[in-house]
Amino acid sequence: MGVITMMFTAAPAMGPTLSGIIIDHTHWRVLFGFTAPFMLAAMALVAKFLTVNLSRVTRPKNRRALGGAVRRRFRRAGVRQQQLFPRCRWPSLY
Repeated sequence: MGVITMMFTAAPAMGPTLSGIIIDHTHWRVLFGFTAPFMLAAMALVAKFLTVNLSRVTRPKNRRALGGAVRRRFRRAGVRQQQLFPRCRWPSLY
């Protein structure tokens, strides 16, 4: 458990540092060349070991509940925007 925790705490610090060193000495596109083998390996492992059928999509039973959740999210974002920036108002459409 300690090793996994160390990985999650060290990676965000080491990633940008190593990327900066690589960019200082090479072109920024080299970083994509480093990640391509890992991406291909991950895709191969998922194709081999993922046995769950993902083609069946489950939908909510009540479509109105989904619409209400989306509306609530936009209302909360609007209220939060008003709290953070009280002088900034959306222009009226009427």
